Amino acid sequence: MDDALVEAGNAGGPVTDVPSRQAPPEVSRPTLEPSLKVSRSCPSIVDDSITQLWAPANSSDIVADLCFVHGLRGHPQGTWNYGKTRTADAPDGAASVNKPRERSSLSIRLERLGLKKRRPVKNEGVNDQAPAADGESDTSCFWPFELVPDDFDNVRILTYGYDSHPSHFYKGSTNQMTITQHSQKLLQQITNARTKCRGRPIIFVAHSLGGILVKDMIVQSGKYEQQPKFLDVSKCTFAIIFFGTPHLGANAARYGEIVSNVVGSLPGGLSVYKEVLRGLKPDGEKLSNVNADFNDVLNKNIPAHEKIQIYSFQEGKPISSVKFFDGKVVPDTSSFFNRRDIEQVSFIAENHMNMCRFKSARVAGYIDFKAALGGYLDEINTKAGQIIIRTQTESGEIGAAEHKDLRKCLEFKERLVRQQQIESVATIEATFAWLWSSPFLTWLQSNSPLFWISGNPASGKSTLMSHIAQNSKTLEILSQVHGPNWQLVYHFFDFRAGDSIGNNFEGLLRSFLLQLLQKSPDLLSRVPELRTFVVEDSVISRPSINAMYKALKQTIEVYSTRLFVLLDGLDEYEGGKVELVTLINTLGSEHVRFCLASRADPPFPDAFHGVPSFEMQRLNTPGIKAFAAQTLQNFFSHSEYHDHMALQNVADDISQRSRGVFLWARFAIFELVDGLTRGETLGSAALRRRLEQVPPELQDIYSRIFRRGTQGNRETAGLILLLISLARDELSVETLREAVDLLPRDLVPFQSSILSSFDKS
Repeated sequence: MDDALVEAGNAGGPVTDVPSRQAPPEVSRPTLEPSLKVSRSCPSIVDDSITQLWAPANSSDIVADLCFVHGLRGHPQGTWNYGKTRTADAPDGAASVNKPRERSSLSIRLERLGLKKRRPVKNEGVNDQAPAADGESDTSCFWPFELVPDDFDNVRILTYGYDSHPSHFYKGSTNQMTITQHSQKLLQQITNARTKCRGRPIIFVAHSLGGILVKDMIVQSGKYEQQPKFLDVSKCTFAIIFFGTPHLGANAARYGEIVSNVVGSLPGGLSVYKEVLRGLKPDGEKLSNVNADFNDVLNKNIPAHEKIQIYSFQEGKPISSVKFFDGKVVPDTSSFFNRRDIEQVSFIAENHMNMCRFKSARVAGYIDFKAALGGYLDEINTKAGQIIIRTQTESGEIGAAEHKDLRKCLEFKERLVRQQQIESVATIEATFAWLWSSPFLTWLQSNSPLFWISGNPASGKSTLMSHIAQNSKTLEILSQVHGPNWQLVYHFFDFRAGDSIGNNFEGLLRSFLLQLLQKSPDLLSRVPELRTFVVEDSVISRPSINAMYKALKQTIEVYSTRLFVLLDGLDEYEGGKVELVTLINTLGSEHVRFCLASRADPPFPDAFHGVPSFEMQRLNTPGIKAFAAQTLQNFFSHSEYHDHMALQNVADDISQRSRGVFLWARFAIFELVDGLTRGETLGSAALRRRLEQVPPELQDIYSRIFRRGTQGNRETAGLILLLISLARDELSVETLREAVDLLPRDLVPFQSSILSSFDKS
């Protein structure tokens, strides 16, 4: 998450009653029980970025993000705070948000010009920094932090701050960002804050100018069709709750422009937000454009329940102490959309600056807010936790057909051959019991994106990778430590595939995309690059590697769950190994974890230097012993007698002689079983000699097996190997059988060379 996002402590501590405060006026609202208030510590509020105020301890409990955006002269805390902000809650080194200002010489000049009324202490200017009511100076309620978490334990609460002060009287320069620049910054900040939770619904709460920024930000977000991370914001915005937003212009902004012009003409005057304020005047060009563009968003040809929902709070009182305002700051005609299909409207009996400050959970304004928010969260929940995506798609039948065609174009016949071969091998559970106390477990519990399993040939790397894929502990540990929603993706390179697609970069991309598409069928509508594979109602038979690589990166950006990727046989990859390593390093992150397996061949030792890892042959001795013991035990399962101690000694001898090579151990066990079937016994000298005569190298074992065959069988085997080595395509068993029957043994010119290669001792 972006560094600017301040992590706050989650709800915890003793539960107490709501502190006693002066009772609010009677209101005509449903009777609701006061919320229990949980003691929690308010985080330090960042003035010009996003602060996370609160979130459930378990991120899987979050239904939506709730983001507060303040208005003109606002503050990410002060705008929403009733009464004085407690000093303890103010940012480090800052005074209380509502601390009264000393009257400056400039303030006196403005009074003389008639632009500001004289008054003893209070300042009710058009801003978000109003003092508390008389007699309640000690009462304070920062309700987004103090009330909302008690009523809604399924939202993450954010507050956004930006420089919106119309006149920095005593600063050398001020921000001159335009409305669009402000909205772009908001888009960037909210995108950064949602790096780990894209696809989650968002509900914005905005006051005054903040509502305009939110609308413009959503419009800007919708233009990023090629950048899913920005497009996510507009797609996932479920509702906006507006407090006094001037959709059709606000005289207060015009007043701010007049003040800025007067200040600029005085000695030592300085620049202010002229462009922002001009755009906010009645019928201002920029405001009109934002309103028109946002209406286009609301008018999309989709069902009303899929559109952004709107709740408009209107101010019920005017501001009387500002000379130019004998009415409301934002007229009623400007502060709502008049959209009965998607909008609810309510009045709050406060002026423009106090309408979004609630003293307690019992006041009318908060009761209405609570009902609105609760209704939206209920609507989200009724969709069974599915990510709300507001994109107009093809009809269901066409979309399903395209999805099927796209899967077909990505599939290739060699994709599952190696995986199925490994899964068909019976593996004893105890064989890999050591894994769950190895460095692999430590890595699963860490945030490191990569883990490398290196090992000698035939040391059991692929079998271990299959075990990791099938064992439920893998995803359980990831979910317990890093949160839920992990999915497994895997690909096995295999030398048997030669230079076919299964062993190159194209096959890897196809395999990843196909598995992700199978797990998340809506990707076709969410990933723009996947749409390029579909042209005029047909699917490209072989998408380019660049297009698939781009589609894979886009898919991972928008993917709603975390990925655990198993990639086996890197040394058997037919292509640039540096290219492969680059892909792994590019995609690897806290949310995309890679477990890799290969021999320690170049360039992998250098490429993965410092990456958490282990060498297979150094750790799998206990597994080989368990496999040997269980296999021999199975041989005696129907026997009345066997020496358990002798069996364990033989299994230990096999595991030590194997030097971590699992395949050697299998050959040795088969040799001993052959001896046992011939009447030799455990612990006998004859059986011991058999084990000692097993060659230490696999190549010598292969030659030994070949030499043991009859001359006729050796000739047939040589012919089969010759046919396989010369074949352009994969040969079936039936094809080989027919070829062996048709070809005479003495007419094969290269057969003798094959046979002689196995005769070498």
